[in-house]
Amino acid sequence: MSVFEYLEKRFGVTSRLIASITNFIQINFYTGIVIYAPALALEATTGLNENMSIILIGLICTFYSSIGGIKAIIVTDLLQGALMFICVCCVISVGLSDIEGGVWSVFDTAHKGGRLNFFNFDFDPTIRHTWWTLTIGGAYFFLSLFACNQVQVQRMLTAKTIGDARKALWTNIPMTLAMALTISFSGLVLYAYYFNCDPVILGDIKSYDMLMPYFAKNRMTEIPALTGIFIAGVFSASLSTVSAMLNSLAAIALADYIKPLYQRFGYDFRDDKAAFYGKVLGFIIGFISIAIAFIASRLGALIQAVLAVNGAFGGPILGLFTLGMFIESANEPGAVIGTIISIAFNIWIAFSPKPRTLVLDMSIDGCSNSSHIVQKYI
Repeated sequence: MSVFEYLEKRFGVTSRLIASITNFIQINFYTGIVIYAPALALEATTGLNENMSIILIGLICTFYSSIGGIKAIIVTDLLQGALMFICVCCVISVGLSDIEGGVWSVFDTAHKGGRLNFFNFDFDPTIRHTWWTLTIGGAYFFLSLFACNQVQVQRMLTAKTIGDARKALWTNIPMTLAMALTISFSGLVLYAYYFNCDPVILGDIKSYDMLMPYFAKNRMTEIPALTGIFIAGVFSASLSTVSAMLNSLAAIALADYIKPLYQRFGYDFRDDKAAFYGKVLGFIIGFISIAIAFIASRLGALIQAVLAVNGAFGGPILGLFTLGMFIESANEPGAVIGTIISIAFNIWIAFSPKPRTLVLDMSIDGCSNSSHIVQKYI
């Protein structure tokens, strides 16, 4: 089943195809980024070449995702989510054990370094992070993911009743919040650990995306099994996300492209064909995602890339669903034209050159033979 069937009933087949293709591109790019992320961790912790890491992780994720259904994926997601949480908690525990003053020292260092600016209410759209961009932008970001994204809707469809689906959504809120806060705090711990000896400035790592794997390699190897737990946690994060996405991409291709094509030419599309095509599509889409992962390595910071991709494509889809639900007079020509213009404008905003953003100071004064602070611009 495709979430975009609603759009065909509300507007017509053209709006369904536009939204479906847009979401297909969005999920594909996101999957590529998710495959690339653990490749950085493998490179930093094991020394395995980045390209080989991408291919290895991509093949494992593709094979694992293609042989199971969505219900099996949800069960394994639960276990992998727990392992992910344990991995981040291990990083926090080891980091705090080396920071004099513990938690309070972490927050004090972050505050002095300007990393805890919660109340910036500036309306200037060129400022990267303000209360408005994070609150309003974040709300619509998550709304687009949970309300009209095939990945999340497909998970909700596995619930026995609508009531069970609602319970799952409400349960998801505190769990997602807990995970987000834990991951954010791990970032503060790593900042407090490296604030006066930045490994990026020293040239030990290429980007801040590699900071946590770098920490795991240099500090967690001293404690038996922790490096293995870290790598397992990174793989869990990738597998749990990629498996659901590949399954959803196959579902979109079957429901929105292949099945209608069969019906158009008068052929019967049986369930056994759907199962076979689903597995074949899973492998094909997996290889496409591996190719996109190589592109993701050139998109800059991973979090920024994720937000740019999901914002550029997810926002117009959310707008199309909202238009259909709340504006009775809306018709298909207006919906299609508005969606196309919105997608084009969002892509321009997301990927066009931006005003240079001042990066907060990092120091290497705490390193041996270093005595300067470097301020960089991106």
